Amino acid sequence: MSSTDEDDVLITAARHADALRLAGEAIREVLATLGDPYIPTDLVAHHLRQTIHHLSSITGAITTPQILNNIFTSFCIGK
Repeated sequence: MSSTDEDDVLITAARHADALRLAGEAIREVLATLGDPYIPTDLVAHHLRQTIHHLSSITGAITTPQILNNIFTSFCIGK
């Protein structure tokens, strides 16, 4: 029988594990580029957005494109 520490995390869904792996890769890119004065800040921001995107796929957070899509499909704007 194995025991787990209270700090251990158990991930039961493959989709969540994949999203966490991708978020980890993206945040490592943020950390690697953050202090480099030759890396454009928009590239760092891109990696941050990727991190948020992958974590949001787990939490079910609504992203900006989803909000805009809902607005334009639900309301008659600019027609």
